[in-house]
Amino acid sequence: MKNILTLFVLALFCAQCTSLEFEHPLPNDGLEVKILPRNLVGLYESLNDSGELVRSYQRIVFIPKDASWELYTQSYLLAASLDTCREAMIRNDSLFAIELDTSSPKFVFKVKLDGDRYISNPRLHYHLEPTKGKLVIYDEDTGAASDHTLVLRKSGEVYYFNIREADANYWQTTTLQLTPKGIRFQYLSDPQGHFADLPFVTRAVVGTSADGNPDTTRVANPTDLELEKYRSDQRLINGEELIRLDPKK
Repeated sequence: MKNILTLFVLALFCAQCTSLEFEHPLPNDGLEVKILPRNLVGLYESLNDSGELVRSYQRIVFIPKDASWELYTQSYLLAASLDTCREAMIRNDSLFAIELDTSSPKFVFKVKLDGDRYISNPRLHYHLEPTKGKLVIYDEDTGAASDHTLVLRKSGEVYYFNIREADANYWQTTTLQLTPKGIRFQYLSDPQGHFADLPFVTRAVVGTSADGNPDTTRVANPTDLELEKYRSDQRLINGEELIRLDPKK
């Protein structure tokens, strides 16, 4: 999936990039809120298996002081997986793993040993401040900050994170909802399937992306009834479950 940073800024990347955005923050009749509930405070984890050796975990930390939300991404290399390599060498903070069919290090990770696994240092990807209506996204390579406008709305037990980039006209939306085991996200701006299957009308807005490729956005203005129909259709909606961690982990 999508890593959790791109929880909010999702797109379908191909020769022509197409994403779904909304004319206005959703839902139309939602209650605007400035803080997240205290029962969300804690640490949540999502595992994305990116290969035999490396497994990347995405951790979300809800901080009680200002109800902010920070994302950390870590790469774990389980020692038990090293049997897929002919040789593994530790030099300072780096692990060099040599594959069976090559004589040169192919995998190089900046990691630190923690019990039976090697853990990379967490890197902050974004910081969310609902009280200020602000989301800051940090470039993974340069660390440069990019400010976004946040409108947080609630309908029932569902929180809608409406995000608009600087100088943008439309909104990208993700929902969050508590579950018995953790939290569930729905990426409304990243539907599965074909746009023609959506239960509301969209229109195409064509622009040019930063790399010069055609950038097509499908823009919609659904009613709340159409929005709920979309959210309930598992053939269309793209989502992710995160498990709440024990505080001791």
